[in-house]
Amino acid sequence: MVSFQNKKTLILITQSFPFGLTESSFLKEEIKSLAKYFNVHIVSRNVKDIQYVNVPDNVILHRYNAHLNYHILTLFVDSIFSKSFIKEVFKIIGRHKLSISRIKVCLRVQMRTLHFAKYLNEIRNNINGPVVLYSYWNEYACFAASIVKKYGDFVVCRLHGGDLYELDINDRYQPYKCVYNNNVDWFSFISQKGLSYFCKNYFDVTNKASVNYLGVSEHDITYCFTERNDIRIVSFSYVRDIKRIDRIIDTLSCIHGLKVHWTHIGARYLYDQIVEYAKQKLSGKDNIDYQFLGEMKNEDALNYISNHEFDFLINVSSTEGMPMTMMEAFSMSIPVIGTKVGGVPEVVKPNYNGYLLDVDFQEEELVKVLTTYANLTYTRKIEMRMNARDTWKSTFYDVVNYENFTKLLVNKFNQYEVK
Repeated sequence: MVSFQNKKTLILITQSFPFGLTESSFLKEEIKSLAKYFNVHIVSRNVKDIQYVNVPDNVILHRYNAHLNYHILTLFVDSIFSKSFIKEVFKIIGRHKLSISRIKVCLRVQMRTLHFAKYLNEIRNNINGPVVLYSYWNEYACFAASIVKKYGDFVVCRLHGGDLYELDINDRYQPYKCVYNNNVDWFSFISQKGLSYFCKNYFDVTNKASVNYLGVSEHDITYCFTERNDIRIVSFSYVRDIKRIDRIIDTLSCIHGLKVHWTHIGARYLYDQIVEYAKQKLSGKDNIDYQFLGEMKNEDALNYISNHEFDFLINVSSTEGMPMTMMEAFSMSIPVIGTKVGGVPEVVKPNYNGYLLDVDFQEEELVKVLTTYANLTYTRKIEMRMNARDTWKSTFYDVVNYENFTKLLVNKFNQYEVK
């Protein structure tokens, strides 16, 4: 353990943590490891929610108000004449993807970057000596950190999914990836797929990057897995277009004879439409039972899953980083059905701890997966559950993963200071 006086300083930039629920499952364990080796300042961009997670004593909290207010005109002028904005616009033109919507995104992100950089700089100026500027997401907060960076400072950034991948869906555009990221000293990707994607689509960072899986806590189950003929599946996500809950419903509507129980946890966005769609597609099917539990706190949802017998967690998203829900399922010995997107194929091994589907799978393929599993022996099903648990312990054990990540961060910072 490093003494309080000898610890160096780390500024952790989050969207919400430790306020609200958004990042609590990601950071509640990691902050313990960070605080063991650093004196930590957390800069949260959440000013409305109560503090949800208690933090160690050597953590100082700051809350940034993201409203631009009366600064908007000055920020607008500073942004459109900034070298970064002009460089990004020319990059868009060079890729033949110029559009009004992209220019708006580019301008908005630049304005937010400049606004946040001013706030972050005030915090940085009150800290003596080199610091680690750690942005949990690769967006304007990270870009601001690269602006604020002083001599000897070390900028590190995590990259997930929504802050990394550009998609045709909704014309998702990731601005400034090749502008501000040049000043980032270390990139931590949550999947190998993410690292490969970044190097292919933006620029090569293999000499200053690592893959560091996130992790989840151990979850004890309160039931004994029984030998039966039905299948019980659970999905756990917001109801958004990219989560494709409708594809689960379409598949269930194609199943005949096999008894299936489906539970969905999560709401928002398209929730009402999906509930109505399920009524239309599944009414009259005596072999299909389903329930929508709506939105639940993360710990309540996990308690529910650990107290009810499920054969699979199912996730048929069109895009993912590395889903925390899959890690949670593995920790409860629940195999996973997922699509070959993001980092999912790195951890879901067909016929070992689950099954994989092509991203553009047909309903018949998922039906085949479910019927194949239903015909397995009880012993084989137990084996898959044991494999799921082993995957969690070897790959997604939060205490181990975050301790290793923090030690890597300390080592990289020390090497950087020596140079």
